[in-house]
Amino acid sequence: MAKTVRKYKFFTIFQYDLEEEYLREMTNKGLHLKSVIFPGKYTFEVGEPKDIVYRLDYKGEKYKRDEEYKEMLKENGWEYVFEFAEFVYYRKSADAENTELFSDRESRLEYLKSVARRRMLPLLLITIFFWIMHFSYPSYTSAHYFTFGASAVYLILMFVLIKDYIRLKNRS
Repeated sequence: MAKTVRKYKFFTIFQYDLEEEYLREMTNKGLHLKSVIFPGKYTFEVGEPKDIVYRLDYKGEKYKRDEEYKEMLKENGWEYVFEFAEFVYYRKSADAENTELFSDRESRLEYLKSVARRRMLPLLLITIFFWIMHFSYPSYTSAHYFTFGASAVYLILMFVLIKDYIRLKNRS
């Protein structure tokens, strides 16, 4: 049985490029991705160092039925690793001819927009809900402190996600 190592490192949804770089660094050290159990909890299998490129593809339920897309990636040398949340993990040797999943800037920007629509809108709605609750309760109730604290956390999270989205959009 191969030896496994667990590492903890958290990435936001818009830091998938940083996660890809992190996974490549781990593989270069001989730690090959085996699974992601919880956001930030990685399991690696110890082996020979290799230069492997990882790519994350954000797909929802429709991906599970899109056999043509999966076959196209396989024909282009991408190895399916696993799915976690709505991300699909692929890997390919860094020596391969094309190590990008997206062929052009427009495809990558469309990808970012789909991630933003699916993840940012629910957070925005939750934040608005907490702000409404905050201003609906008198200031002396414990609910007031809870809704204010929760809404502050969501606002900070929204700020971080927007910052990462802008970073990626400028990079694409």
